[in-house]
Amino acid sequence: MSGSSRGFATGDISVTDEAGISVANEHSSFLVAKDNVTGFVVDEANTVHVIHYPLDNDLRRYRTASPIPRQSHPDISPESLVIKLRSWLWSNDVKSLDDVWKHLYIMVNPYSGIQNGSSVFYSMIQPMLRESCISYDYIFTERNKHGTDVAHSLDLSKYDAILIVSGDGLVHELVNGLLEREDGLTAIKTPIAIVSNGTGNCLAAEVLHQNGDLCKAHATNNSIFHVIKGSAKPMDLMRVTMLGNGDRGESYAFLIMSWGMIADIEFESVTLRRLGQIRYDLYAFKNVLQKRVYSADVFIQPVPKHQWPEAYRRYVSETCSKETSERLLAAHPETLDTDTPEWTQLSDREFIFIALNNQRFWGLDMIGASMSRPDDGVGYLLVFRGRMSRYNLSRGLKGVATSTHESLPDSETYCVRAVRLEPHAENGGRYISIDGEEFPLQSIQCDILPSMANFIC
Repeated sequence: MSGSSRGFATGDISVTDEAGISVANEHSSFLVAKDNVTGFVVDEANTVHVIHYPLDNDLRRYRTASPIPRQSHPDISPESLVIKLRSWLWSNDVKSLDDVWKHLYIMVNPYSGIQNGSSVFYSMIQPMLRESCISYDYIFTERNKHGTDVAHSLDLSKYDAILIVSGDGLVHELVNGLLEREDGLTAIKTPIAIVSNGTGNCLAAEVLHQNGDLCKAHATNNSIFHVIKGSAKPMDLMRVTMLGNGDRGESYAFLIMSWGMIADIEFESVTLRRLGQIRYDLYAFKNVLQKRVYSADVFIQPVPKHQWPEAYRRYVSETCSKETSERLLAAHPETLDTDTPEWTQLSDREFIFIALNNQRFWGLDMIGASMSRPDDGVGYLLVFRGRMSRYNLSRGLKGVATSTHESLPDSETYCVRAVRLEPHAENGGRYISIDGEEFPLQSIQCDILPSMANFIC
């Protein structure tokens, strides 16, 4: 038997980072890629099983247990083999079968989405984590902002990550709770993991998209797999400053600020929460027929052209119409003499909606800003102008499934460092939505905070 930090060989078993786990003899023959392996178990017959989750044609991660016959490793016991396999998988020096891979703190919202969080936790998450030797403490949230309260006093030194089993609302609560601590700038670096179990599931969609297995039907199962296998990556946040009524309070967001029709759809449809994402479709249809127009002054700090991310550069040059492209080019300076861009007011004052996107997705099957990346250091202000026709509005709302809304007339997306929204007293709307949470209608400013947080992907 030989071994190294990058693998080992014993009997008919070969283990390497590049090829994975290979077993080849007359009793068994298989090859399992390391990227798919989550753990190893020994059954009652003293046979070691490799637990892995290959991806099928339907983009579903399905559990597979591949047995390693005892004859394949005559010189090493099943227990010793598992210890060596775990050391290889975890890139750690495992001493005994009682060692754990990671220790998580889990927040489960039993009321999010279709209100099946408890069932998902007990029937899906617990078995997969235990099989992967991941230990955890957990709570079920009981009220609004419970996640924020827990984050205020949680001993973060005990945990490798915080897992959210919910939609995006509980992530919002966690982010704000961490940043409200005295050690907030350190606390916010605690990696945040997500299991898709809400209505929007925008952060989960990003995780799945980056790993090539974004599928609405299997989102929960697949996202649990990435909690186990993922690693921490940086994520931008937004600081939201309230400017109205003398209240300069601050909040933080990781996803989106929206005002106008999108916010109306979010909050007017809340009575149909149990229907899941279809609630948005129903209220979108209603709002297309009504076509409300909202009034506000909107100011942006545009990113100069020489600092544009490549994805945004392609959007302007390839996706937009000539008219829209020219308007966006005129709105963004070539370069800056200072680190802080000047404020620029949008010429329009009537809008159907605006949405400042800090993430790519609006849901598992909705793309709000195709050019956005979690850590690109900028925000993307999507504007639907008030003069947009009902026909194009309908096309735009349908187009978020494929991001075709970005090429419509009277729709454009600005690359920004900050946005200031000043709703008018008349026709100024009813809601402001921050990460899907309702905020009082008032003037606000949103600033992008590059790489402020970390998420598991």
